[in-house]
Formats: sequence, structure tokens, C-alpha cells
Amino acid sequence: MYMTREEVLGRLRATLRKGQPIVGTGAGIGLAAHAEERGGADLIIVYGTGKYRMAGRSSMAGRFAFGNANDLVLKMAQEVMPVAPHTPVLAGVFIQDPFRDMMGFIEQLKQAGYSGVQNVPGMGGMDQMEGARTVTSLDAAGIGMAMELAFLRAAKDRGMVTTPYAYNLTQAVQLAANGSDMLCLHVGLTTKGLTAAQVAPPIERCAQMLNSWIEAIRSENPDTIILCHGGPIAEPQDFSYIMRHVEGISGFYGASSIERIPVERALVDATSRFRTLHIAPRPDAV
Repeated sequence: MYMTREEVLGRLRATLRKGQPIVGTGAGIGLAAHAEERGGADLIIVYGTGKYRMAGRSSMAGRFAFGNANDLVLKMAQEVMPVAPHTPVLAGVFIQDPFRDMMGFIEQLKQAGYSGVQNVPGMGGMDQMEGARTVTSLDAAGIGMAMELAFLRAAKDRGMVTTPYAYNLTQAVQLAANGSDMLCLHVGLTTKGLTAAQVAPPIERCAQMLNSWIEAIRSENPDTIILCHGGPIAEPQDFSYIMRHVEGISGFYGASSIERIPVERALVDATSRFRTLHIAPRPDAV
């Protein structure tokens, strides 16, 4: 259900006033969105990585041109919106799409029912794959962070909530200064589950990084709502640790943490419990 920027932010501030963290959930399939709404998600985020993740692939697959990320997001709206009608849904947008009018795409997203946007797959995340040199090269080619900043400003001006990922301190400051409504600090791909990432800082180091990023963000934009995502922050107890050790965190975005890992565990458990059952031996079975 499409909600205006003011409606969404009003709901989120009401959650914070009640002393509850904001919980955003990724949905790569309609079943996930339906269950997440029932569980009380404040926001549901739809991006191409979710489709790969729920197909049993690594979230990293969403950073490559295996499919058209923006076409996927438009198509997935038809799957997610009808089964999560009471929760604002955000779109992960490949902002550097070379074959699309991105300003016109904002209106397409609104018409599809999306209330906000994220920069997924974002070029900022490329430094977690190939090193900062790749991001520098993208910026020099005019297809880096500057495009993301311009798109996010335009989406906000047109009434959409902006909640981009920041993958390092420099990006966090840029996105805060750009006027992001919310800013999700990304500390790496989630390191738990069957398709877990193998490289991420330990949670203690993540807490230190987040504290330093938040201090810089606050100096640029004291009003932005700050959330975290990824790496070793995969389960409620992990986020609880972050809340105790990081000043200024208002919520968590869970993708693998909420739609992949619990499903993996439930399916493994259900299958294995059927596997433990016994029947009378059938010597004549062929």
C-alpha cells in the first residue's frame, strides 16, 4: 500500500516514541512479506538480491548482471503488495541503470505502490567486493555515488522516503549531508546460515565502527534516523549487543537475518523430523 513520506515517517517516529526499534525486513517472495507483516515489520524492503537469496543463492549474486534489478523490483511489487497491504514497502533501486529514465522511474515505483527507495544494488557496496579503487573508478566515470545522491534527493522531493545503505564512513557522511530520512549502516554480508558470507568484521569491531560513523553523521544531519544491517548482526541477540554498545542506533534491517536464515532452519528441521520416523521394514520393496 502506497504511503506518503510523511505518513511513513510518522509511523516510524511513533514506534520510536514507544521505545521500540524500527524493524525493516527484506522480502524476496510474497510468503516472506506476508509473514513479516504478521510479525510486526515496520517496513518491508524489496530488492533484486532478495529474489536471489530466496532462490538459494548468495546475496552477492544481486550485485552482478544476472538479471535486470529494476525490472525485478517492479515485477515483485505484484507479488508482495497484495499480501502485505498494511505495511509500507520500499524499493531497492539500481540507480546506475544505463537504459532507463531514472527520474521517470520514480513515478513508476510510486504507481507500483512503493513508498520509498534504497540504493540496492548500490555502487558504494562495490568496495566490499573489489576494494575502494573500483568505487573511485565508478565515480570517475560518472556512474558512482553522485548518481545515487541525485536520485535520492529527487525521490525525496517527490514524496518518497529515502533510506539508503552506507558502506563506509565517507558514504555515511555524504548520504547524511544529502538529507536522507533514514540511513542504514551496512557492515557486510550476513555471516550466518547456509549461504553465509565468510568475510566480515567481528561484532565488537562493528560496534566500534558504527559509533565512529554515527558521530560523523550527527554532525552533518542530526535528524536522520540511523539503522544497521549485516555482517555478524544476524539474530536478535546480535542486535541487542549493538543496542547496548552503540549510541544512537534506532533500528535494524534484516534480510538474510529474517527471511533466509529462519526459513533455512525451519525447513531443515521439518525435513529431518520426518526423516527420523520409522515404518515397518519392507523386504519386498523394489
